[in-house]
Amino acid sequence: MQIAVTVLALTVFVSPTGNDREPGTRDAPVRTLVRARDLLRAQKGRGSSEVVVRKGVYRVRETLALDARDSNVTWRGENGAVLDGGFAVTGFRKLGSSDAFAIQQMSPVAFSNALVADVKAAGYREWERQCRYGGAVEMSALSHRLPPERQNTRRTSVDTVFERMTDLWCNGEPMELAREPDASYLRLADVDNREVSFVTDSPLRARLAAERELMVCGFWHWNYLDETAAVDRMSPDGKVVMDDVIFRMCVHYKRMNANQPYFFVNALCALDRPGEWFLDRAEGKLYVMPKKLQKGADNKVPEQHFVLSEFKDDFVSVTNGENIVFENLAFVHGKRHGIVAAGSRAIAVRNCRLERLGGRAIVMTPVDRAVIADNFVRFMGTAGIQLESGDRVTLASGESVVRGNDVSFTSLRRRTYSPALDLDGVGTLVEKNYFHDLLSSAINLRGNDQRIYGNFIERAVLESDDQGALDTFAFISYQGNRIVGNVWKDIGGEAHDGYVAGQAGVRLDDLISAVYVASNVFINAAKGNFGAIQVNGGRANVFEDNVFVDCRSSADAAITIGVNTGWSWKHKLENSRWHSTKRWNEDMFAKPYRKYPMLCEPDVLTRFKDDNVIRRNYVTGCRDVLRRSRYDPNGYFFERDGGGNGVNVCHGAPQTELRFLSDDGKVEAAVRYDRKNGAKVRIFRRTTGVSEGGGRN
Repeated sequence: MQIAVTVLALTVFVSPTGNDREPGTRDAPVRTLVRARDLLRAQKGRGSSEVVVRKGVYRVRETLALDARDSNVTWRGENGAVLDGGFAVTGFRKLGSSDAFAIQQMSPVAFSNALVADVKAAGYREWERQCRYGGAVEMSALSHRLPPERQNTRRTSVDTVFERMTDLWCNGEPMELAREPDASYLRLADVDNREVSFVTDSPLRARLAAERELMVCGFWHWNYLDETAAVDRMSPDGKVVMDDVIFRMCVHYKRMNANQPYFFVNALCALDRPGEWFLDRAEGKLYVMPKKLQKGADNKVPEQHFVLSEFKDDFVSVTNGENIVFENLAFVHGKRHGIVAAGSRAIAVRNCRLERLGGRAIVMTPVDRAVIADNFVRFMGTAGIQLESGDRVTLASGESVVRGNDVSFTSLRRRTYSPALDLDGVGTLVEKNYFHDLLSSAINLRGNDQRIYGNFIERAVLESDDQGALDTFAFISYQGNRIVGNVWKDIGGEAHDGYVAGQAGVRLDDLISAVYVASNVFINAAKGNFGAIQVNGGRANVFEDNVFVDCRSSADAAITIGVNTGWSWKHKLENSRWHSTKRWNEDMFAKPYRKYPMLCEPDVLTRFKDDNVIRRNYVTGCRDVLRRSRYDPNGYFFERDGGGNGVNVCHGAPQTELRFLSDDGKVEAAVRYDRKNGAKVRIFRRTTGVSEGGGRN
């Protein structure tokens, strides 16, 4: 006997003018997404369903928390559906005699130009102290110092290391938390690592000592890792003692180095530059130094509208869900993340706009069969997109896709290790994305068999040092990754007041090995001591059919490779293997990893081979194709390899087409690139007209 089962496909409508007492029909919509979720949960036997979020602004007061009961639902916004976690600030006035703390702290010029609003009296509700943040915070939390119950698991959830960020926005653009000095750095001096103190020579030191909740953003140990932490106490003569508990927990290397860059932040006395702000929690006041805006098309200066982030939690959380789609929605002005999914499958975020958030736009850890496509992500406090997909124990692919996203201006607060894409796991396809205008890396790559195809990356690594626009480091078990057909343009910046150790287009640090890098175009993609591709000790990497244009640096080479000696290889590998097992719980000599030839070598742990392959690369604008450096206990030794492909270059269509001809006239390379499709490189023998290379075309 067969029993017929009726499966209902439902549609629930949400409107800013709706009422949560209504049934959620087209003519009687509900007001909140949480109510729409509850209506669907109440329907027994529900099939694939849809929530239609109509155009308008929705003030967010609670997280849309979804779980297995909410599977098979598409949340689709009509054009202009915005979930807003901000607090619109009005009622500004000039400072006066009632503002005693400002009179004490601010210069007369700043005092006369600043505005203040009593946001507590106006109803602003979230008053957490500015939290500590930075790349060092997460590095410490992900180290073996985690409590036992957090060890030997898949990657640590961001919730264990992230706190809320309060930010102010003016006409959709970020304001900067008042800092000293305004746009440069001070340098650590008279460092005492036992007391966790240093002495500052800031001209504002006496007033800084009187600040109520002073913080310092520092690159305490080296320029690739920042942390912003609270000051415990400061004397008027400039001695600064950091909050010992927080500082020692967060600073990854447990020590400060003299002459490292830092600046003070969250100080009313530093409010002296247009575009800065300060929130006085003690008195409930918001101080701003208005921006200097240009006249618009109507020849009028636009009015300045200020929004203070207020919603303190994630906009959306998904736990153990499946087949859930978010489409055509906007998420703005939150203190934490936009969309967070954990332990789920087939979660899709498409055509969404995620802007002005204190944390990350999208976090999926772990989620298999994820689709993150055609989203616009801008102005993030930390990273843009974080994805862990696939199983690094079995090397099963997560079959996820990151495609066609536009991500820019991440790391507004956490200045290092806050990339456009933070990728971990196995087998994700990352293609045709546009990552740009980034203080830190564009892609932080971990895991195996990841495919980075046809992306356009420009203006990245503008501040972080000793990093690459694509940065991957530490573990020899990260093998099988492919980086093909991408454009890396205008990579690197002035770092910290001028000195640059090294910034590269693609950086394979520590023991990273067996990576295939082909048919990429590098344009002005090297700074400091790095080439556009920088390898720091790995093996069996292949670099072929790449094109390098004007990649000038002090290295004066397109590719720089640090070659390990037997001593350094063994030392680094033993350390990597220990951390690999303890932290990520994968064994690089287990059966799944035997598919990588290098890991099958019987002497891989003890013997280093300089077997990186460099072939058919075309270079103009720097002296050499390759520079090698060797390291042993006595230091570094440098040697150059001028050979390779000496070429001439002539330009076709501006910034979209390049043609190369080898010195002997026998080989020609044709290059086309654009933001939508990345790069396509074809290499021909002119005598036969036969294509010789080109990677993925």
